Amino acid sequence: MGSAFGRGVGVLAAGGAAVTAITVAAILLLLSSQAQMPKAVALGPAAETTHAAFGHGLVVGIGPEGRARLWDMGGHEASYIISTGARSVGAVALSPDGRIIAISTAEGLQLWDAQTIRMLDDAPYPSELTSLAFSPDGTTVASASVDGLVRVWDVATLERAYDLVDHTDAIWSLSYSPNGRTLATLSADDTIQLWDVRSRRPIGEPLLSEQIRLSAIAFGPDGTRLAAVGAGAVDVWDPASHRLIQQIATGLTGDTTASVSFTPDGRQIRVTGSYDETLQLKEFDLSA
Repeated sequence: MGSAFGRGVGVLAAGGAAVTAITVAAILLLLSSQAQMPKAVALGPAAETTHAAFGHGLVVGIGPEGRARLWDMGGHEASYIISTGARSVGAVALSPDGRIIAISTAEGLQLWDAQTIRMLDDAPYPSELTSLAFSPDGTTVASASVDGLVRVWDVATLERAYDLVDHTDAIWSLSYSPNGRTLATLSADDTIQLWDVRSRRPIGEPLLSEQIRLSAIAFGPDGTRLAAVGAGAVDVWDPASHRLIQQIATGLTGDTTASVSFTPDGRQIRVTGSYDETLQLKEFDLSA
């Protein structure tokens, strides 16, 4: 395999809500961890992708029939199929160093070595896992599920480290703060709960959005802002004060707003939306 798999990866996840029928070229538009807006690069035939994780040299897309695909973005040529052996796959995440891929399946959670494309471990889970996020230090991976439970797994053993229980509805998305001390979770009831990772307890009351159909959340690069994207707008919160500081209309025309992320300098927000095998990506300036 190429050297791209050995490079460190600054990873952003596409969020908990599924991005329906995005083409391979469109996935490349999701590489929003780069300093400059990427361009679409044709990698061959279109492929349905429901979730994606991406970084500087690697894209992992989740598709139908229990399979995932890796693209080596260094040469825009190499791609590798991951056959999970499961009936279906749901969410995907990359470890901060780019060496481990976490994939949720209909049966539970799998960890894969990104260099050898070998499954490292798997663990059963009785409910559908909707979103995955590695902690910034890479020692744990958090999973969200339709049963309203957040489970945090030890990456070394893939055993349960602990559970976070507070939501009463399905959880669509989760995001760690850059320092790893706070975990944000987004529920189907359009509430966002902040968690103290050390004490494993909620931080105050949930953030209540006036939006409907929130689909994804993401911390900014310095941890002082938290973005939540929904049907037509992005809420920007101050996680320390639980205060809504800005709401930005996206103007996206698609049925699904798929992901939200910050530019590396934290001055802009990037939002993607998908509809009918197309993808729209927009940037929005943040208020000072």
